[in-house]
Amino acid sequence: MRSWQGYSKNQEVDQAVAEACAHFPEQPSLVLFFSESGRFPAFTKALRQRFAAAQVIGASSYVSFSPAGASEYGLQVAALSGLELATGVLQDISTYPLKYKGAVTAALEKLAPFRLTAANTCCFILNAAGSNGEELVLDTLAEALAGTDILVCGGSASSPELLQGQVSLNGRVLENSTIFTFLHVPEGKIHIQQENIFEPLGKEFTVTRADVVNGIIYELDGHKAAEVLSRALKLPSSELPAAAAMHPVGRVDGDRLFVSEIKSVNPDGSITTYCRIFNQTSLAVLKLSDIAKVQAETLAAVHRELNRVDFSLVVNCYSRTCMYKQMGLLPGFARGLHASLGNYLGLTSYGEQFHTFQCSLTMLIVSLGA
Repeated sequence: MRSWQGYSKNQEVDQAVAEACAHFPEQPSLVLFFSESGRFPAFTKALRQRFAAAQVIGASSYVSFSPAGASEYGLQVAALSGLELATGVLQDISTYPLKYKGAVTAALEKLAPFRLTAANTCCFILNAAGSNGEELVLDTLAEALAGTDILVCGGSASSPELLQGQVSLNGRVLENSTIFTFLHVPEGKIHIQQENIFEPLGKEFTVTRADVVNGIIYELDGHKAAEVLSRALKLPSSELPAAAAMHPVGRVDGDRLFVSEIKSVNPDGSITTYCRIFNQTSLAVLKLSDIAKVQAETLAAVHRELNRVDFSLVVNCYSRTCMYKQMGLLPGFARGLHASLGNYLGLTSYGEQFHTFQCSLTMLIVSLGA
């Protein structure tokens, strides 16, 4: 598998595409791109015109990442060849994406000649932001992929304007939709690394009353959720809303931790999270880890799994990006990814999807290599 990277801050869309793609092959298999939301439709059209024979997939991103660094403005784009892929769209994701399940099975059929395993194939998704349909999408994909061990991973598009991220496939900007792409490396490997910069405080509770659809947790261990969190953090209840930003909660699934940011602490003593959390879920209260140490461990884990990394897709939570920006860590974060991974393309996301879980405050790295 081969990959090429390009970047341009040129204000003219056609010139930006020409600069960023100057060294690309004429007929790559896949073109992936991220840009700021304002020019995203224009980049979608221009890249499709240039690469009419390729699959061209993109998303708007508040901050994009690549070997050129972290940027809020400009075109970040990559071209890939030497892999097999099949793409499709789930529509109406805020209401009933399940009726488009056939698009997933049809895409899988295109890859029927190949032996698809979790070691060489993944389903990468990009969601239009604002639908709150990510969990319905994950349910749809879980049903469509039943009987396979193909992992789902991806993120929701972003922009500076909350929940207005866009996605596109082959020249079409799509709303209330998810683009899914099956990536298969015939003679290589794919590894997905999840990074959490938060760790358990050592206190776990069971969700005993929740409004799953609206992401509201009323009770933990039979007591008001806000009161339980205040006691766990040894804070008066009046200080919990401010502290919640640095103390998200995490769903414990075996040895995995799926982080959910707290959206609000409510007057009735409940809390609202950005992810749906079911009754009887084991929930941990979290604290910030050593960020530099965690990133080093994350990248080391990628290289333990792959002898050679050819290309990586990075999905980084919007709140993490904002946190790193405020802490002055964003340039070093991007440099560290490039130094370890080489060619990579990164998206700031309004939600991260892995396995069957919708997460927040998470980074995912999808690495293709051998």
